[in-house]
Amino acid sequence: MDGVGPIGQVIRIAVPLSRRASSAAWAVAFVLGLGELPATNVITPPGVETISLLIWSLLHTGVESHLAAVALVTLATIAAAGFVAVGLVRRALARARD
Repeated sequence: MDGVGPIGQVIRIAVPLSRRASSAAWAVAFVLGLGELPATNVITPPGVETISLLIWSLLHTGVESHLAAVALVTLATIAAAGFVAVGLVRRALARARD
């Protein structure tokens, strides 16, 4: 650390050491936040439709085949992100034990 300034310390030390934990936290937050409809309704700007709002609108318009397809793709995405999050958390915990 001799001769490395504060920005260099962050780039060369802090970021590499916290990369896996930050990735795991991001993945967990993504999985939890993807299906949060009330928060999506509050923060969505006009003209933008998120996947949870699309599912909500399809649920109330009666287009069942489109709703089923969107729901299955969303479920697969959430499941994949959940598996990634679990793997990242396991790696971060294993590295913390060492």
